[in-house]
Amino acid sequence: MKIINSVIMGVFGLVSAAYATRKKILKKMYMSEIFPISLMLSGIFILTSCSSLSGDATGNKRSGSVESLATGARLMLRDDWQIQTSSGQPEGVTISKVGFNANGWYPTVIPASVSGVLAKEGVYPDPFFSTNLREWPGMGRGGMRGARRSGGTPQNNPFSVGWWFRTEFDLPAEMAGQSIMLHFEGINYRADVWLNGARIADSNQVEGAMRRFAFDITKDVRPGERNAIALLIHGQGPQDLGHTWVDWAPMPPDKMQGLWRDVFVTASGTLRMHDPFVRSRISDDLTSADLTVSMDIENTSDKPLTGTVDVILDGVVTTIPVSVAGGATRKVSFDGIDHPGLHLKKPRLWWPIGYGSPELYNLHVRVNVNNNISDEQTIRFGVREVTSEITSDGYRLYYINHHPILIRGAGWARNLFFMETAKREEQEIRLVREMGLNAVRFEGKIGSDHLLDLADENGIFVLPGFCCCDYWEQWGSWNDATKTLAVACLRDQLLLLRNHPSTLMFWYASDKFAPPEIEREYLKVIDETQWPNPTVASAGSYTTEAGPTGVKMRGPYDYEPPVYWYGDKDGAAFGFSTEIGTGKTLPSVEDMRKMLGDEHLWPPDSAWTQHSQGGEYTPFTYFDDAIRGRYGEANDVNDYVRKAQLIAYDNERALYEAYGRNKYKSTGVIKWMLNNAWPMLAWHLYDYYLEAGSGYYGTKKSLEPIHVQYSYDDQSVVVVNSTLAPSASLTIRASVINIDASQQWSKSAVIDLPPDGVVRAFTIPELDSLSKTYFVSLTIEDKAGVIISRNFYWLSTVKDELDWAARKWYITPTSVHGDFTALTNLPPVTLDTKTAFDHDGADELAVVTLTNPASSIAFFVRLRVLQKPDGSEILPSMWSDNYVSLLPGETRTLTARWRSDDAPDAIPTVVVDGWNVVRK
Repeated sequence: MKIINSVIMGVFGLVSAAYATRKKILKKMYMSEIFPISLMLSGIFILTSCSSLSGDATGNKRSGSVESLATGARLMLRDDWQIQTSSGQPEGVTISKVGFNANGWYPTVIPASVSGVLAKEGVYPDPFFSTNLREWPGMGRGGMRGARRSGGTPQNNPFSVGWWFRTEFDLPAEMAGQSIMLHFEGINYRADVWLNGARIADSNQVEGAMRRFAFDITKDVRPGERNAIALLIHGQGPQDLGHTWVDWAPMPPDKMQGLWRDVFVTASGTLRMHDPFVRSRISDDLTSADLTVSMDIENTSDKPLTGTVDVILDGVVTTIPVSVAGGATRKVSFDGIDHPGLHLKKPRLWWPIGYGSPELYNLHVRVNVNNNISDEQTIRFGVREVTSEITSDGYRLYYINHHPILIRGAGWARNLFFMETAKREEQEIRLVREMGLNAVRFEGKIGSDHLLDLADENGIFVLPGFCCCDYWEQWGSWNDATKTLAVACLRDQLLLLRNHPSTLMFWYASDKFAPPEIEREYLKVIDETQWPNPTVASAGSYTTEAGPTGVKMRGPYDYEPPVYWYGDKDGAAFGFSTEIGTGKTLPSVEDMRKMLGDEHLWPPDSAWTQHSQGGEYTPFTYFDDAIRGRYGEANDVNDYVRKAQLIAYDNERALYEAYGRNKYKSTGVIKWMLNNAWPMLAWHLYDYYLEAGSGYYGTKKSLEPIHVQYSYDDQSVVVVNSTLAPSASLTIRASVINIDASQQWSKSAVIDLPPDGVVRAFTIPELDSLSKTYFVSLTIEDKAGVIISRNFYWLSTVKDELDWAARKWYITPTSVHGDFTALTNLPPVTLDTKTAFDHDGADELAVVTLTNPASSIAFFVRLRVLQKPDGSEILPSMWSDNYVSLLPGETRTLTARWRSDDAPDAIPTVVVDGWNVVRK
C-alpha cells in the first residue's frame, strides 16, 4: 500500500539548517513510499534506510525513473526484471547494456527463483496442483521430494545451466560525485555480475546463499542516465551451502536458483557507514535503559579524513569526532553511560505478545565531513533485553526484560519458490498474531526484511538458524573454503538480524552440532558482531564447547493422542522442544479440491502422498489408524476430513495446553509446522490457501491470555495466565456431561491468579455414571460475571494407551484408542442464527449469534464467511472462536474479521454447519 509520509524527519527539527535542507530532499523522495498497512494503523513512520530495515519501511525507491536519492537511502531494484536461460544467449557484456533486446525473456519482480518465474508464466503445468510438479523436467515422478534435495541438477533439463537475471534503472544526476554501492542481500548460489557492459564480480567472488554482497560501482554507474544490471546465476550443487526443503516441501528442480532477497543501490560521501547497530541494557527495575550505538566507518578515499558522527534520538543530538585513515575502516561506538542522550528514563519497552506493547524507536545516525552530510541512516529498534539460562533441570529458559517467558511458537515455511508478496506476509503475520503464538522459527530460510519488520511491529519472536539434513551439517566433507564461507554466512546473517527486537536467538546448527574447530570460529564471529541475544549450538540436545544446548528435538512427527503431551518422555511437556508435531493435518474439503482436483480427491492415492511430508512418516498409516480407532471408518472424503478436523483440534490444543500448564518445567515448544511452502495435507496450523482450520482454533483456544483447561493425565482443572498482570476473584466452573446432554457432575471455585502464573483449581473425580463418550465444559468468570475463557472437551472412558515398546524416532504408536464412535449418533441440531455485518477501520466484520434450541449438544460447529451465497470462502478470515460446541439452550456470539481489500467485491454470506448441525 502506498502512502505519503509527509511528516518525515519532523522529530529532528532541532538540528542544523544544513540538515533541514537534507530533510526536504528526504521528504521529496518519500512521496512514493510503499508502506505496510500494519505500520499505518499503528502510526509508526520509518524515517530513512538501514540494513536492518525492509525496503518498504525506509524511503526506498523502486527500480525505474527517480528524481532524487537521499544519502544513505536505498534505491530498491525490485520491479522490471527479466530472466532467461543462458543457452543461446550472448555474453554478459551485451546483456548488461541498456537497450538490450530482451524480447522473449520472462518478466518478474524480486525475490524470484527460476522455477517460480516459469511457474508464474505458465511454461510448465501449475506445480501446486495435483501431481503436476512430477511432470516438470528434473523432477522425480513419485514421492514428496521430487528433485534430489542435495544432489546435482541432472543434465537433461533446463536448470543444468546458468540463468540470466537483468534489469534497468535510472540513477539521479545529483548522485554524480558520490560513492555508489550495489547490494545483493541473497543470491542462490553463484553469480557473475555485470553493470553497463562491465563485469564487476565473478562467480568466484559471489558464492553462498546466505551471503550479503556489496560492490562499489562508482566507476561503472552513470548518474542521470539509464543503467543496466545483469547476473548470470548458477544453481547450487551437492556440496554447496545452499537452500533445501528437506522433508517439508518438494525440492524444485532448479533448487531455488535466483535472487531470494532484495537488490538495491545506495550512495554516500567519502565517509561511508556500515551496519549501524543499537543495543539496549535495561535496569533490573525497568525504569531506565542505556543504549550502545556502534557502526563501522569506511574512508573510501586514499587520504585521512576527520569528521563527526551524530546520533539523534527523540530530538536529542549526541556528537563525537571521528578520524579514519585513507582506505581504512574504523569502528565507532557511543554508550549511554557516557552520553546522556542515550540514557533513557522510563523507556518504552518492546514486549512480545501477551506481555505488553512492542514499542519501537527510530534513531538517526549521520556522518559529517567538512560540515556536509557524507552518510546517514535510521535504525528502527526496540528497547529490550533477551537472556537465557539453563535451569536446575537442564532446560534452556528465556527471559525478556528480566521476565521469564514460555516460548510457544511454530515453524515458518517460506513460499516454495521464495516469491512472497508483502501482502501475503502481512496476512500470515496477522494469522499468527490472532492465534496468539509468540514465536516463529526460521530453519535456514530466513524471512524477508519486510517479514522481520512485521514481527517487530507485532511482538512476535523469530528464532532463526541454519538448516538441517544437508551440506550445512556435513562438516566432515567440508574443505577450508567451505569453512570460510560458512563463517562468512553466519556473520552476514547476524549483521542482518541483530537490530530486530523480534530476534530471540540464533541456532548455528539444527539436528546435529558443529565440530569444535568450526564452533570456535562461529563463536568468534558471534563475539565480533556484538550479537545481543543468546546463541545455541544446536536445536538438538547436546553439550559442546559452548556448554549444554538445554533444548531437545526428540519428535514426534506423526500422530499422537492428547495424553501423550502430559507424559515424561520425548516430546512431552518438559524442557524446550525445538520441533514437534503430529504430522497429517487435513485442510477443508474445499481446499483439498483446490489442491488435488476431483480426480484425486477420494480415495487417497499417490497424489495425497505427493502432498504429504517426506520421510518415513509420509504414509497415512498411523493417522488412518487413529481415525478408525477413535471415530470409526470414514465413509467418504467429507467424513474423513471432519474426523481429521476433530483430531487436529484435540491434539494441537492439548500440545500447547500441556506446555502451558507445566511452565517453567516446560520452557518452550515449536510446533512443526505453522504453515506450508505449497499445498499440503500435513504440518500446518493454517493451510496454504490461508484457511484457518480446526487446529488453528484449537491452538488459539489454548493460547488465550487467561485460559482454563483440562489435564489429560490427572483430570485437574487448571488456569494459566500468559500475561504479566494478576487477576483476582476469578470464578472457575466445570461440568461433566454425558452424550445425551445430561449433567453428571459440576463444581465451581474462586481463585486469585498471579502474574504469569498457573493455578490448579480442583480435580474432576472418577465418576461411575459416565457414557463411553462424554464431555467436560469449563468456564472462567471475572468479578463482574463476564465469561473470559471457556473450553469444551470430548472424552472417553476408554483411555488412550501408548505402546512404548514399539516406539520409533518419529512416533510412539497408540495401542488402544479412546472410543468416540458414539459421536456419530448425536441427533441433528438446527441452530437459531442471527448475522450482522459491520466495518472496523480496514476490516470487515461478521457478527454471528448462535442459539441451540435443541435438547442435544450442537457439536463442533464450524462457521465460514463466503464471498457470496454458494461462493468460495473469504481468506484469510479470522473468527474470535470457531469449531465451537453449544449445550442445550446456550447462546454464543462470534465475530469474524477480514481485510476489505482481500474481498473488495464480496457480498458476504455466513454459513454455519457442524458435526451434527444442519447447514444454514
